[in-house]
This record gives sequence, C-alpha cells and structure tokens, in this order.
Amino acid sequence: TLGFAHKTKSVGDLLDREYSLEWATVKFCFLAGLGCFAVGSGLRAWVTIACPIFSKASLGMIISATLLCLAFVRDTARYGNDNLLIKIPLQFVKFLFQRAKKDGMFALALVTCLFTWMYIVMNVPHVWTWLAAGN
Repeated sequence: TLGFAHKTKSVGDLLDREYSLEWATVKFCFLAGLGCFAVGSGLRAWVTIACPIFSKASLGMIISATLLCLAFVRDTARYGNDNLLIKIPLQFVKFLFQRAKKDGMFALALVTCLFTWMYIVMNVPHVWTWLAAGN
C-alpha cells in the first residue's frame, strides 16, 4: 500500500478523499481554461477579422464548441449533472479556504487571486467600451 488507511472503490474516490484540494483545483482549472480560451478566441476573432459576417460566424463556432465541451463535462461527471458548473468552483474555493487557514502561502495565493479577479470584474465595462470603439 501507499500509506492510505482505507481501500477505495475507484481512483476518483481516492482523489476525492486524499487529495480534495488538488483534485478540485484540476477540475476548476480545466473549466476555467475552457472559458478563458473561448472568451479570448472570441474576442480575438471579433477584433481582428474585418468582415463582420465572418467575425460573428467565428464567434458562434467558438461559443458552440465551448458549450459542447461543457456539455461533455457535465455528462461524464461522477457527481451527476445538477449544477456541476457551479459545484466545481464552489468546491475549489471551499477547499482552498480550508488550506489557507493552515498554510500562509495558500492564504497569500488566495488573497492575490481574489484581488486579481476583483480587478478583472471591475474593469469589464472599460474593456467593453474600448473594444466597441474599434481599438
């Protein structure tokens, strides 16, 4: 054995029990990566493609591909597909807060992450206005 006290039914159960923060981080980062890739690709297509018809069509293709990926994530999840896209980020934050209470480096990472996301969310109107102006 690898030092684990209890047998598990599956690798997923082992990950959930012994590596809850790490496993939640992997799932959250995968979902966040899908979202960031879609938004980034969509904004790039919208800004750089001169033809308005094609830029809107490429944006639609990216959105549909992202929705398809998220549908597969929901469909294959062990937790069932009820609000999975909300459960994973909440689970990640919960486990990160638990670890941050015990370890100062995790607390610093959490505070930095929160400030970064607050900055991003607060500046969405500015970015939207800048992009809409044709910059």
